[in-house]
Amino acid sequence: MATYQIQIANRSGTMQEYVILHEPPEVALFTDTNTTTPVAAFSLPWIKSSAIPVNGMLQVDLPAHHHAVCGTLSGKKLAAGVVVTQTDDIEVFLATDDDPGSRAKCDLDDAGKPEMYDREPDDGVRDGAFGIEMKPYDGDKNSYIWLGYGKKDLTTGVIVPMASWPSTPDAVFGVTPSLSRWRVGTGQYGVGQAVGGALLSSFALIDFATAPDGQTVAGVMQGTDGIFRTTFQALSASKD
Repeated sequence: MATYQIQIANRSGTMQEYVILHEPPEVALFTDTNTTTPVAAFSLPWIKSSAIPVNGMLQVDLPAHHHAVCGTLSGKKLAAGVVVTQTDDIEVFLATDDDPGSRAKCDLDDAGKPEMYDREPDDGVRDGAFGIEMKPYDGDKNSYIWLGYGKKDLTTGVIVPMASWPSTPDAVFGVTPSLSRWRVGTGQYGVGQAVGGALLSSFALIDFATAPDGQTVAGVMQGTDGIFRTTFQALSASKD
């Protein structure tokens, strides 16, 4: 099921490969004193298109479901430019006024790889958020574990990480996705490659929260000047 759709029209005059990212979620580490510490999360390219010809179009449906994801970096610390590969995921639900969100539970298997083994209701997260509980482990021996947030690629059916941050042993994280904010751009960025800081701001922002009611399709045109221009429309008025 999709909530939004992005249509990118290539009017740049040259063939382009487009990258779609999600604005990173707000991540908070819960402490023993019932306070929280902000944790910086990296955005990860979610979709990387094949070459789109001049006057061609890329159309992508943005799914409604949410997933907690985890993985291990091979001998590398999580940093800008590092490519992450997930090892496991589990679907989670965001908290609302009427229902608690999910808390995904993560532990290491016998080989030292993290796995999402269960989920339970989480009354401790705010509306629009879910939790991830990381079980205790040897942080010195297993220092390259990351946690994250992902969505399904509706074309392939694969859960793809969209944001990641370093794990902490015996910790609980609250994760609040930015549901409406996406970014598009071009460049040599691969799916799962960490993007953050000033580099993220170089991607054009699409914020569905600014669209009129009922207009859930972002029509994005890249012109010959390289600039991305966005207009919103209703799904029934969109073009294939």
